[in-house]
Amino acid sequence: MENIQVALRVRPLNQRELQRGEENIWKIHQKKMIALSNQFYEEVAISKRLSPISKSTFCFDYCFPQQDNNIEVYNKVVKRVALSSLNGINGTIFMYGQTGAGKTYTMMGATKNDDTEELSRPSYNPEEEKLNDSNNSPRRKHNHTSFITETTENTGILILALKDLFNKIENVRHSFKY
Repeated sequence: MENIQVALRVRPLNQRELQRGEENIWKIHQKKMIALSNQFYEEVAISKRLSPISKSTFCFDYCFPQQDNNIEVYNKVVKRVALSSLNGINGTIFMYGQTGAGKTYTMMGATKNDDTEELSRPSYNPEEEKLNDSNNSPRRKHNHTSFITETTENTGILILALKDLFNKIENVRHSFKY
């Protein structure tokens, strides 16, 4: 049985947009419908000679306003799909949108650094990975969650999913006695 859900995320305005005094033009109703704000629609309707009746509202399974953070998006839409993969259930989280719509922000998150937004990037240092010397085994000692730092509202859904998956695997691994 297929279960396709469509969620829409209105990203928060970035620092540059806030400095220019821009406002979000989308309004979300009942966490399932989205429409142009009345003020913006009136401006567009006048310039494009649209009828006030032609205002469209679009419906989705979930709509997340700019006030909702990545953790809320993850918990409502992504977490179930990510963790079900451990039970052999295939799932896909597919993101689509125009440039600047917030896909990378939602997936990878962002950190504030001197009032500018930078993408959070996991750091990997191969020098830190040491070979396990026991029995001359080429096995490496891994800490799978070492790249995952403290979870904040800006942590991306991909990082949150990896954190949950590795924690679940680690809990299962510790429940077995060798």
